[in-house]
Amino acid sequence: MKKLFQLSLILLIIIGFIACESDAMKQTESGLQYKFWKNGDGQKVEVGSYVKAKLSLMVEDSVVWTTYDSPDSVFAFVAGKSSVIKGFEEMALLMREGDDVYVSIPDSLAYGSTGAGNVIPPNATIVYDKFELVSVSEPKKMLNDTLQITLMTEGVEPTIAVFESIAQSDQRDQYHMDLALIQPFFGQLLQSRQLEACQALAMSFQKTNWEGDVTMLNYYEIVSMQGMGDLAGAIAKTKEVAQEYPDAPWINPVLQQLEMQQAQQANEK
Repeated sequence: MKKLFQLSLILLIIIGFIACESDAMKQTESGLQYKFWKNGDGQKVEVGSYVKAKLSLMVEDSVVWTTYDSPDSVFAFVAGKSSVIKGFEEMALLMREGDDVYVSIPDSLAYGSTGAGNVIPPNATIVYDKFELVSVSEPKKMLNDTLQITLMTEGVEPTIAVFESIAQSDQRDQYHMDLALIQPFFGQLLQSRQLEACQALAMSFQKTNWEGDVTMLNYYEIVSMQGMGDLAGAIAKTKEVAQEYPDAPWINPVLQQLEMQQAQQANEK
């Protein structure tokens, strides 16, 4: 009986030791420190994975930003392809869907000596006291990259042809087709004043099924028309979109701006 008691005690000590080891803080060569709150069993994060995460960010023991305030709010990014800090990327690539970790990121892997606005001071260590991966996709290519290269080297019509070839074939499954990930491409076109290309591509893309807010393609078409001075066409298109998507949040502000601009031009004549 005494031996059985001793054996049980030893087993309890071993189990406790293992549990403590699993909860212990780990450190990478770069200085990142982390521990797992929960281990998932889903898709492993790889370069090209589209990841959606629930986050709680702390600086100097105070939460400064969180996605937990809204039940449907997540932070989405493509591993290895998005503009996130080095420490965030490094942690994500150590995780899989369902994981929830605590991670401390030194300033050298975060915002360094410059900080980030009024939220993160210079030389700050930042902490995600909650870093939970709720969704991880298989790694895929970025449509942005392919389209940008084709547009720069060959022009608008070949870019449309390449896109349609991808969208209408088995190649589609090799690319991320979430509209949120194509918006930076259109943003660059507007910023560089490639308005005809922006309008033509937005109109072409509207023929394809997308994941996400499809009204944004209409938005880029309308803003391109506005930039080229076709206010009457932009107003007509906005009203057409409003009938189909009355709840789109950008509709009324854009329509008001277009009508004010049109009225101002009429008064100047």
